[in-house]
Amino acid sequence: MQQEEAVHKGFLLLPPVGKLLKKSWQHKYCLLFKSSKNGIERLEVYDAADSKECKIITLENCVKVHAKTPTTFCITTKTATHEFGTATEQNLNEWLSAIQSVAFPDEVSQVSCIEEDNDLYCSSGEGVFSVKLHPSPASQRCGLESKSYTLVLTSTAIQLRTVIDDRLLFTWPYCYIRRYGYKNGKFTFEAGRKCESGEGAFFLEHPKQQDIFRSLATKMKSMKKLLSGESTPSFWTALISCKLH
Repeated sequence: MQQEEAVHKGFLLLPPVGKLLKKSWQHKYCLLFKSSKNGIERLEVYDAADSKECKIITLENCVKVHAKTPTTFCITTKTATHEFGTATEQNLNEWLSAIQSVAFPDEVSQVSCIEEDNDLYCSSGEGVFSVKLHPSPASQRCGLESKSYTLVLTSTAIQLRTVIDDRLLFTWPYCYIRRYGYKNGKFTFEAGRKCESGEGAFFLEHPKQQDIFRSLATKMKSMKKLLSGESTPSFWTALISCKLH
């Protein structure tokens, strides 16, 4: 099964946070993805190359990517500035070029090409989308403000995360989602009563809400295939956890 292919990948250095300013910079494994039907343009930051959890820096609202020193650079979005370090100046130039091509594709000279979607393609990776939550009785009960969030579609659940620090707010397992769809520029799904949010509908605005729908439909189809006998240990662990809640 094919995975979403990274535009660029490798190790970057991240500065220490908090009060431990004298602490050395941390090596992180990073994957850079361009915008596609599986998600928005983004930089995924992992503790190690084999880590499963990651911090997501969305590049959809990127305003500037520039070198700070010969081996450090900054990514500035509308909400935050992220600083990174590289081992060499050559590494810095490679990362700068790759990130700029993803964040500002219209400003980078590219060879024109013709692409066609493969109907047999199915990604088991995560779909990441920048969305704006519209108020509903369910969202208000959960204390969710009407603002921008990061929507992540994992192999087993929908996740809603904060934009600035990628903090997980709510998780809705697919097995507890009653229905989903899109209309009038909004993707919507109805959570069942066993979800941590309780039952109710949530409305998320996105310029291409049909992409979220397709990505979620792909996840649902993958789950059905797994349930038919092609399941993996990690899938069953997630499903058992889902049933125990």
